[in-house]
This record gives sequence, structure tokens and C-alpha cells, in this order.
Amino acid sequence: MIFSRVPLLRPSLVVLMAVLGTLHATGAAAEDGYQLWLRYAPVDASAHDSYAARATGIVAFGRSPVIAAASAELRTGLAGMLGAAPVTSNAVADGSIVLGTPDSSP
Repeated sequence: MIFSRVPLLRPSLVVLMAVLGTLHATGAAAEDGYQLWLRYAPVDASAHDSYAARATGIVAFGRSPVIAAASAELRTGLAGMLGAAPVTSNAVADGSIVLGTPDSSP
């Protein structure tokens, strides 16, 4: 009884799997992989002011490729999460994120 219907079910299953596979793949097409783990999504409105107050500026002591990369990544990340990049300064103030090494710090 059921074996007589099996040949009719195969084409239906193939079509169903193709449709489900296509629908599933459309969501993945929007992701290009560039921000795979560094996803700088905006923070919730309830936390925005608190975060923004704690990241008002970036102070980098020393000049090295590592310090420059860290400073650039902080600017990019905070701009994406808070909507504005923090200012770069030479003076430490409340809310400053300080980058450096023991040798380069005052």
C-alpha cells in the first residue's frame, strides 16, 4: 500500500528540500563574513548613555604599529556601537581609554 506511493513522494521531497534550502540560504546571503566575529552592532538605547560616558576619548602613549592598530580598532568599534567615534587626545580625562606600555606611559 505505502510502497505504491513512494515513487510519488520522491519528487515532492526533492522540491520541498530545494525550496527549504533556497529559503535558508537567503538569510546567509546578507552576511559577507567581514564582520564575522567583530560585529559592532549598536548598543541598546538603555545602555547607550552609560557606555558613551565610559568611552569619551582614546589616549595612546607611544608610537608603534600595535598601538596604532589598537587605536584604529577602538575607534571603529566604538563608532559602530555608540554612533560616534571617541576623540583622540594626549591628555587622560574621565572616560579615556588609555593605550600604551609601561615604558611608553608617563
